[in-house]
Amino acid sequence: MGKLFAGARAVAVLLAVLVGVGVVVPMATPLLMILGAVAVLGDPEENNVRLLLATGILSLGAASLDQIPGIGMYLAGIFVNLGTAFMGASILVIGRGLLQRIKADWTK
Repeated sequence: MGKLFAGARAVAVLLAVLVGVGVVVPMATPLLMILGAVAVLGDPEENNVRLLLATGILSLGAASLDQIPGIGMYLAGIFVNLGTAFMGASILVIGRGLLQRIKADWTK
């Protein structure tokens, strides 16, 4: 199973780079979110806080890379797309945590 999670992560990064430099990929946003969610399934829970922080930083800061002359628009596109993959992973982590809390509430 570990290879599946690693493969999803690698494909998400590759897809983020391709779309970020201008390659048109149909349904890229949902694909990135799904790949991010699959990739995080194999991560230990200790990484969740780092994942959520990275998602926020990528979502808020990636567009500012556009200000770098020459390559900024490509960097911004790549990191915005990585943020999309991280968002899919974060949504899964938040949902999984919510389910664990609900389960804990009802098993007491």
